[in-house]
Amino acid sequence: MGAIRIDERLAAACKPSVLREPELILQADDLLVLCAGFEERSVAWLRRLVQSGSRRFSVLVCEYHPAVPQNRGGEVRALIAEADGRLLSMPYSREEPAGAGERVLEAARGMRGRTWVDISGMSRLLIVQIVVAAFEARMTVPTLLYAEAAAYPPSQSDVETAAQGGDDPVDTALFLSSGVFEVTIVPELSSVAMQGQPIRLVAFPSFNAHQMLALRSEIQASYWTFVNGVPPSERNRWRMEALRQLNRVDSIPLPVREEFEASTLRYEETLGVLLSVYAAHGSLERILVAPTGSKMQSVAVGVFRGALSDVQIVYPTPRAFLNPSRFTLGVEALYSLDVEPLRLEIGPG
Repeated sequence: MGAIRIDERLAAACKPSVLREPELILQADDLLVLCAGFEERSVAWLRRLVQSGSRRFSVLVCEYHPAVPQNRGGEVRALIAEADGRLLSMPYSREEPAGAGERVLEAARGMRGRTWVDISGMSRLLIVQIVVAAFEARMTVPTLLYAEAAAYPPSQSDVETAAQGGDDPVDTALFLSSGVFEVTIVPELSSVAMQGQPIRLVAFPSFNAHQMLALRSEIQASYWTFVNGVPPSERNRWRMEALRQLNRVDSIPLPVREEFEASTLRYEETLGVLLSVYAAHGSLERILVAPTGSKMQSVAVGVFRGALSDVQIVYPTPRAFLNPSRFTLGVEALYSLDVEPLRLEIGPG
């Protein structure tokens, strides 16, 4: 009997659970990595840590360029000062993002304590970069922190009103960002495996349909796999079909299209889908994944690519953000996820 393949080991491995409202206090020599975004949830974990008595820890703020004026940088600095913490910063260019994961890990190597990464305000691409960098460096994967929002615009009534008015689905009234800068392929997430083979593109429909349009235009995919996100709250389940329609999923015929459903919160469901796609198609097709789903689904993409280097990541980078008020509102709950046990269980590829 031959050796068990890495994807088979990953599929069989015990998946750590996402923990809701964990108690956590950071100490001196610990490091928290975050992005000071414009959503309230982007600072929720930092606020909770300070309120819980965390003191003298370091905070590495990934500063996005071009900057968005509404970002909560001032609030982040005030909270760090309240905790008698140390502020570090790292620029992150949406137009030139290569190597960002390695730079985050380099900062972590300089700390004597533990490292946590708050993904709540991060881009999907940066989340994948950090997780993959840790897997490939065979170093401890930082514990991931995540803040779930209380509300996710647009509302169902907004979408139905736009549809009744005959608006084109690509009308920016329903979108979070305007246009796509480019479909980004960073060197550390690329792959030369299966060159010349038919391309299967795995994508996650979102309310920024410009991303899907860019993927369909620039990636010459022979086959498509759509992962439709299932929100954890019943009141948001309508979004799944709305996103299918918005992204015109049905316009790709069934012989070359397949669809799955996976939780937007439970990363292990998305990871299971990705592994089943790889098992079914990876020997004959080149697998490209566009992490355009939820933040926790992007974690699954990072684990998947961290274990399987023959998979390539592509990301349609938004050109600009139209109106931060259209993004998530409030904070529903805080979560943590430690994927290090999973990395240790599957071992090197």
